[in-house]
Amino acid sequence: MRNPRHGNLAFLSAVLRVIGILLIIAGFCHAAVYFALQYKTAPSLMELVVGTVGRLMRSLLTGVLAMAVAQAFLVLLDIEESVRRTADAVEGKKTVPTPRME
Repeated sequence: MRNPRHGNLAFLSAVLRVIGILLIIAGFCHAAVYFALQYKTAPSLMELVVGTVGRLMRSLLTGVLAMAVAQAFLVLLDIEESVRRTADAVEGKKTVPTPRME
């Protein structure tokens, strides 16, 4: 029997992981397009490199942050399951596992 208690958190975690990966990929594409379009019109090479690296770092940070939040949801699910199993063991009840999407 599946426990529907926290299924939405597991689904949200999976969605956030996908969003994080897509943000990182989009960031690389955005940085490459910015570099290609600004290459001939940039005042200096240093400004072009700083602008490209800034865009790349922003997308990497945002993507990693989204994936970290997704992992935090899974950690919270694991903590809840551990506490519930301990409480059920003390009371002598059968434990129902928390659903996880991996």
